[in-house]
Amino acid sequence: MAGAGGTAGAEATGAVGGTAAASPADATTAAMLRAPAFWAYAAWMLAVSCIGLAVIGSANQLALGAGAAPAVAVAAVGMLALCNGLGRLLMGVAFDALGTAACTVVDALMLGAAVLLLAGAQGSGEAALALAGVVLVGLGAGGTSVIGSGFMATAFGETHYAENLAILNLTLIPAALVGPLALNGPLAATGSYGPGLGALIGAAAVAAALGLALRRLLRR
Repeated sequence: MAGAGGTAGAEATGAVGGTAAASPADATTAAMLRAPAFWAYAAWMLAVSCIGLAVIGSANQLALGAGAAPAVAVAAVGMLALCNGLGRLLMGVAFDALGTAACTVVDALMLGAAVLLLAGAQGSGEAALALAGVVLVGLGAGGTSVIGSGFMATAFGETHYAENLAILNLTLIPAALVGPLALNGPLAATGSYGPGLGALIGAAAVAAALGLALRRLLRR
C-alpha cells in the first residue's frame, strides 16, 4: 500500500504494549498478541466479517424476500461480487489518506447502513432497497480485507507480516459460522429475516465502537 510507510510511525505508537515501539518491524507475533490494538482490531474484524459473510451467503434469498424477480436476485449476487472488488480499490485509497481507525469506523457505518436497507426492503417489499443494501455490503466487505492488510503493516511492521496476518485472519473461522447462523437461525423459528438482520445491525454498532477505540489505541 502506497501510504503504509508514511503512517507506520503514527500507528505504531501505542500499538505494542501501550508504548512507542522502536520500530514497527520489531513486533514479533508474541509482541503483537500482547498489544491491545491487535485484540481491538481482531474483535472489529470478527464483527464486520459476520455481517459480510452472512449477507454474501444469503444475498439471493434476501433479494427474493424483498420482492425482486428471480433474474434480479441472481443479478444481485453478481453486483455484490463486483462491488467487493471495487470496495478494495476505494478502501485502499481511503486507507492511505485516513489510516486504520477512521477506515474501520467508515466501514462499520457502511455495513450498518447496508443492513438497515436490507431490513427496510424486507418490510416494505422494495427490491431497490435490497439491491442498494447488497451494493453497500459488497463495498464494505471488500474494504475489510484491505484495512486488515494495511493495519498489520503499519502497526506491526513487515518483518513478521505474513505470520501476523495469518493469525489475524483466523477470525474469519468463527465469523463464517456465527454470521450466517445469526441471520438464518431465527428465520427457521420466525419465518422472518427481521431478528437476524437486527443482530447484524447490533454487530455493526459494536464494530463502530471498536473503531473509535482504535483511534485512541493507535493515536491516528
